[in-house]
Amino acid sequence: MSKWMTISEAVDAFDLYNLFSEIIDSYSDEMDDPEAVASELIELLEEHEEEYEFSSDSDGDYSESFERNLRDAIGYVFEEFNLGELPEVDYVDPDTDEDDLADIYDDKFDDDIKHRVDMDAYEEGDDIEEEDAD
Repeated sequence: MSKWMTISEAVDAFDLYNLFSEIIDSYSDEMDDPEAVASELIELLEEHEEEYEFSSDSDGDYSESFERNLRDAIGYVFEEFNLGELPEVDYVDPDTDEDDLADIYDDKFDDDIKHRVDMDAYEEGDDIEEEDAD
């Protein structure tokens, strides 16, 4: 079941204070004054009234949708309040097993796959479809 609420409401409702703090810290660590950025970011997110959709994870909690929505909200806050360039952050949940991730992503890429859309033409703005190779 999905629930619509602000980031602050979700932190309280789902008891995700630790996850919230870890993600905020991962963004502020990349800045010149991490403590000041973290403090300002927390304050701006508390005032951020945009509602996001939170859906239950397979574990029955809301941490995955919370993390995704928090990242969206942080991007919005950085842009809206001119906090500078949004740092590239790779927050990794300590509870995530790297072996599980390896099963999700396949290192192999088949260059011989025929595409219906000519990607070179598409990038240039043309909507030219290739004929089926059936």
